[in-house]
Amino acid sequence: MSTIEDIIKLIPAFKESRLNSLYSNFQKNKQLNPEGYEANIQAWKSLFTKIITSNKFEPESVVSIPTYNPSLKELLSLHPYNEPKNLSNILQEFVNDKFLIPASLYTTAKESYFVTISGQFHISQYFSVNSWQQWRALKSYSIVKQGRLVDDRFIYWDELVKLGQKIAKVIETKVKGDTYSSILFNHNLLFDEISKHVAITSVDYDLLLKHLSRDVKLLQTKVIDGVTFIKISQEEISPEDQAVVQVKQTINNLETRVKEVESKLNSIDFKSVLKLPKDAQKSSLRLKMAMKANLVKLLDKNVNLELEMTTLLQKINDSNFNSAYFSVLEASAKTLSKLNSQLKIDDVDRVKADIDEEIMKEEEIGDALAGEAEDVDVDEELNKMLDEEEKAKEEAAKEENVKEEKAKNDNAEEEAKQQNADKEKERELLSRLENLTVDDVIKQSPQHDSPATIVPFEQSH
Repeated sequence: MSTIEDIIKLIPAFKESRLNSLYSNFQKNKQLNPEGYEANIQAWKSLFTKIITSNKFEPESVVSIPTYNPSLKELLSLHPYNEPKNLSNILQEFVNDKFLIPASLYTTAKESYFVTISGQFHISQYFSVNSWQQWRALKSYSIVKQGRLVDDRFIYWDELVKLGQKIAKVIETKVKGDTYSSILFNHNLLFDEISKHVAITSVDYDLLLKHLSRDVKLLQTKVIDGVTFIKISQEEISPEDQAVVQVKQTINNLETRVKEVESKLNSIDFKSVLKLPKDAQKSSLRLKMAMKANLVKLLDKNVNLELEMTTLLQKINDSNFNSAYFSVLEASAKTLSKLNSQLKIDDVDRVKADIDEEIMKEEEIGDALAGEAEDVDVDEELNKMLDEEEKAKEEAAKEENVKEEKAKNDNAEEEAKQQNADKEKERELLSRLENLTVDDVIKQSPQHDSPATIVPFEQSH
């Protein structure tokens, strides 16, 4: 558990040079030095914020702090300044500023405390006696009664709202299920279920139950014969809901009993009798064996009871589902019947006949329009198409003639080029023949290297 010195070290406003002023009775400065007075109040507000939200300082709650049990004055005492001399006025400023809310007023309020904190009433709330009473009670609340601090717990409102949002999310996403029984609890069952997902003290849990039911309207609570029944819904808690909660509590009790019996069974050690004198071993072993046999019977009985209760709860959930399903079917049947009652077969036949008649009229009008168009425009349209086709043929013929003429010209030009090339070759050949000599003939002969084969020109004749 942290000390006040540990917390003060975390607060910049509580510097060593200011401690004497902060722990003094600085109430007179409210008139003489308003700025200094306000600075001291803000410093103490920072300290209280840290104290309340730190579970290491006052572990019973992280959203509130008591004036006694433990004593707030003693908790805040600091050597060598002792207890803060202006504590009562500091707390009164916090209440007036709605920074801290007396738990005695909060838990007994009838209407949502959001309105009380804001002081802004809706039209309907102007006529609510409870809303005005809550607002006036908070406004006139006095920290001191009969010369001493009142015995009360003070709630840090902003932190309560913040924690409420966190717990509401846990309930909606992790606790609340789809079955009928998953939204029904008593005080202890819901606390155990929430504690599986987030750490919460019993003091804060009680405050949050009030907050989530009255202010946030996430829950409904109802106290019957000292038992607080809780329903995660705005529907009223019915006798059937109470019966389901009792079944769930019975299952919880049986689970606890089964664990206890199992623990006792595991603790029985037959071998421990060997440490006893021999004349006592037999009787001790007999006692342990009898105890184990009884525990086994008890365990079997409790397990069977737990199974029976669990089956019963499942059947209740199934029955509730069937009932809800039937209600949906019944409502759907009524809706269908109501809609069908608005229609009659004769009306349907009449409407269909009217539609068929209108369709026939439309077709007759369409045919009439089509016939008129044929009488007036068909010949003209046909002649127009024939003329266009004839023009297209003439254009095609012209294009074909142009292509053929061009092809002829291209062929003639090619032939002329070829003839010119042939004539040029002939002229070149004649020119070469005219310039040809005997030596040239010999050189060009394939046998010109053999002298025996050369025949004189004269002998060749």
